[in-house]
Amino acid sequence: KCPALLTEVLLLQDIFPDARFIYLVRDGRMVANSLLKLFRRQREQDIKVAHPLFREQPFVPYPRVPALEQAADEYGLDDLRTTATVWDDSVKLMNQLRPQLKHCYEVRYEDVLHNPREQMRLIHEFCKLPLPNNEAYRQQIAQVGVIHHSNRYGGFDVVESIADDSLRQYGYL
Repeated sequence: KCPALLTEVLLLQDIFPDARFIYLVRDGRMVANSLLKLFRRQREQDIKVAHPLFREQPFVPYPRVPALEQAADEYGLDDLRTTATVWDDSVKLMNQLRPQLKHCYEVRYEDVLHNPREQMRLIHEFCKLPLPNNEAYRQQIAQVGVIHHSNRYGGFDVVESIADDSLRQYGYL
C-alpha cells in the first residue's frame, strides 16, 4: 500500500514468505505531479507544526530509490524532474525485483479505472480470495473512476524527457 516500501519489497517477502504483491503502476506523468503535490503539502504541514527536526531538513515522502539523492542534488526536492526520476527509477527497480518475488501481480491503475469489475476479479483470483458478492461491494466498485476533484497537472514533456522508455513500456506514450 505504501510506495515508500517499494525499495523493501524483498525484505517484506522474507518477513511474509507467502505474501502476494499487487504492483499497481500509474502513468508516470500523473505520479510525478502527484508526488510533487504530496511533497509541497508535507512541507506546508512541517512548517505549520514547526517541529525542529523538519524546520531545516524537510521530510521527503518519496520512495528511497537509488536515483533520488542525485536527482534531489541536481534539481532540488521541489522539482518535477526529481519526481519524474523517482517514478522512472521506481519502475526500473520493480522490473529488476519482480522476478525474485514468488507472487507478484502487475496491473495498471488506468486499467482498474477502465474496467474495475474485471480487474478486481483478476486481483481476487491472484490473491486466492473469493470475490465479494454483496451490495456494499457493488456500490464501491460503481464508484471506481468517479472523479470528485480535478488536478491541474502539467509538465508532461518534462516527465516524458526523463522517463520516455518506462512510459512507453507501460503504454503511456
